Amino acid sequence: MRITGILFLLLCLFGSLAFTWPAKLDKKVRTTVTKTFNLESFELEPFTVDQTTEDATVKEINKCLFSIKNESELVGYIYVGEAPSMKNIFDYAIIFSPELEIINTKVLIYREKHGRQIGMKRWLKQFFGLVPGDTPELGTNVDGITGATISAKSMTNAVRDVLSSVDVLKTSNQI
Repeated sequence: MRITGILFLLLCLFGSLAFTWPAKLDKKVRTTVTKTFNLESFELEPFTVDQTTEDATVKEINKCLFSIKNESELVGYIYVGEAPSMKNIFDYAIIFSPELEIINTKVLIYREKHGRQIGMKRWLKQFFGLVPGDTPELGTNVDGITGATISAKSMTNAVRDVLSSVDVLKTSNQI
């Protein structure tokens, strides 16, 4: 695992204490939000849920889910996480509309020599339009990628787990 991955993990673990990412990841997150919503300025506010709800989710919420606000108006949500590739990890973002529909997915930092195809917009568009309760499955309703089997499966599983976790928040009226 590279220094960036370790640093990101530590920041996620202590994310409720201070909201910072490595500069490269922060720039990619902000660029993705800017392009998705066509915003010049916005704030990312860490999402916080009670421990019982956090325990009921598959993915960490308190450390990786953020509200995106423009002048106090909610414009959407972003989940920033990590997923395993063949020998390393990659950072990804899933952006939701205020109605909790996935409107963008992005591989932010990929650290392998092979499998970069999962970062292609054409492949990632398969997740657009999914909502909490949907269950993407590689090979069933998500096409695989030759040469990126592990990363494609990992990204699909990450999207499914984030959708499941957001469904817990929606069901418990916390989002």
